[in-house]
Amino acid sequence: MRTLSVALACCVGVSVLAFLSLDLQDPVLVWTPQGHPVTAVSASRLMAVANTLADMYQRPLAFVVLEESNATDTRRWTPSQDDRPLDPSCRLTVQWRPLVGDHVHLSWTVETPSGLWPMPHDRPVLEDEPYDTYGKGPHCLSNATSAYTKVWPHTGVHTHCFMGAIHVHPYSAPRVFRKEGLEVTLGLFFDSIGIRYHSAPVRIKSCDPCPYLTSNASHHWVLYQWFDGTTGAPDRVWFDYLDRVWLVDAYSSLLLRYASRDAAIPPRPEGNIKEALGKHAFQGEYPDRGLE
Repeated sequence: MRTLSVALACCVGVSVLAFLSLDLQDPVLVWTPQGHPVTAVSASRLMAVANTLADMYQRPLAFVVLEESNATDTRRWTPSQDDRPLDPSCRLTVQWRPLVGDHVHLSWTVETPSGLWPMPHDRPVLEDEPYDTYGKGPHCLSNATSAYTKVWPHTGVHTHCFMGAIHVHPYSAPRVFRKEGLEVTLGLFFDSIGIRYHSAPVRIKSCDPCPYLTSNASHHWVLYQWFDGTTGAPDRVWFDYLDRVWLVDAYSSLLLRYASRDAAIPPRPEGNIKEALGKHAFQGEYPDRGLE
């Protein structure tokens, strides 16, 4: 059982005695940002915990962030920093990039047999949903012309309608709508720009008056991703559940294509968003997958 030699040890400057009193065989409980226990890790140093979590989640080590906190102090640690012992006075929380303070961009292209889709602006915040085909009930006294109004808030994943880029910066969203880490997905971007998406089979349309394009026996939707620096074959290819793709890789290129099932793998789309758009991190440099 873990014990403390110092009653009020601080996670920023805990005493040596407190570290010595940590039984290194005891598991360390790791929590999610939402306050749920993830797993117990038998480790004495932060890098060992980070490696265990990266393996468990099957995510790149470069994007894990560990947060130590107690009643008075909070400190974050990333794999780019020097390894150090765990602090027994602190609660350990696993987080993933992108986080508040991170600001990254990904290239975005949609290609169909009729051509490239233009880069849309963010959708209107309010959207009236029409009544179903049977209309209002006979006892409805309302003069409303729509069944209800949807609200599409800014979540920190959007477009400036600028040169085919996805902008990811969680800090800009109101806290109640803000998404970070593994929740920063392509589905958020679809919601932001008004793309309608369904899985199994994949059906996508760019606007309400537009028809759906559906994966079928002859054609299908495919999402290709090239990481920063890749020029040959794509690094990742998805055929379903495209809305769950994690938007974490700065300067990667995403190509969503509806084409014949026997079509050749496309080349990386032209254009270099690095020339026009930067990247920022909440501390240090924003990582890439080179730390794997």
